[in-house]
Amino acid sequence: MYLKQFFGGLKCDFWCWIKWCFFLLFFPFYLFSLFFLYLLSIPRRFYHVPTPTTDSVVLITGCDSGIGKCTATKLIEMGYHVIAGVTSEEGGNHLKEETSGYRGELSYFIGDITKEQSVNDFREFVEDMFQQNKRKRLVGLVNNAGIVLPGPIELQPINQIQKQFDVNVIGQVRVLQQFLARLRKSKGRIINMSSMYGRVCGTMLGAHNASKCALEAISDTLRAEMLRFGVSVSIIEPGFVNTPMLESICGGKNQIWEGLSEHGKHDYSEEHQKFVNVTEKLKFLATDPEDVTCSVIHAITSPFPRTRYLVGTDANLICFIRRAYPDRLRDVLFKICERFVKC
Repeated sequence: MYLKQFFGGLKCDFWCWIKWCFFLLFFPFYLFSLFFLYLLSIPRRFYHVPTPTTDSVVLITGCDSGIGKCTATKLIEMGYHVIAGVTSEEGGNHLKEETSGYRGELSYFIGDITKEQSVNDFREFVEDMFQQNKRKRLVGLVNNAGIVLPGPIELQPINQIQKQFDVNVIGQVRVLQQFLARLRKSKGRIINMSSMYGRVCGTMLGAHNASKCALEAISDTLRAEMLRFGVSVSIIEPGFVNTPMLESICGGKNQIWEGLSEHGKHDYSEEHQKFVNVTEKLKFLATDPEDVTCSVIHAITSPFPRTRYLVGTDANLICFIRRAYPDRLRDVLFKICERFVKC
């Protein structure tokens, strides 16, 4: 019986490799199609480059710390007018102190993207600004706000799963819908902050993975819909980044783990400990927020913005493994890596 199962598994993997062989066989036709489609796409590849002046407004959510704060600071330094979405007065004041004396301008709005009324107020705040200065135009939207609440899918409370979708997906779409009209008018840029987990799923991060996969699908659809309007849509896919969010993942045991039942802790104690150990030991691969900011800046200022920006050594390595190995073999490989890191 075991021998039959063994050969059955080999058969599945065998057909996977056969597909690769067929791909290599038709590789010349593939290269020709790439060249032909590239020629057809040239007229649509060039996008309007926003001028770095205070009349060019970039809206960024999640600017209290980390990537959002770093991106806002860099854009203001370059001369843009940044409207930063923050969740507290303290976050807005810190950003204002750091950017005082820079070429650009800063305005901040305290709100919550999970609440429709708050986003409506945000839109009115921006519209009032445009009414006061007719020369200003919205040239970029960076959907950066996001959260991570780790936990096993079987036991994670539904309200935690819902909260991650509310922030990482529904909130982003809510902001998009409010400002798309102005972005279409200016042929601006949309940058959605996803994650390498939008491509690769990891244990104990099921809800987060699902929300990022959903954001990737929305971004792909939006890119196709905005093509005829001249609006560029890019996705940033960083791996681990040295931000307060990473620290909360490594030390989030009290927030998430302690809320589980004793039965749940017993069943998933090994998986949880592996997750904490692996995350802690892979922090040395974590990239700096400045590296992610460079990708965001390129997506905003380049005449040829990419559709996807994979940022970080860990993100590139893990996504390469995803493409190179079948699902079952990849699962085994990741288990081996977990044991290696644990040692």
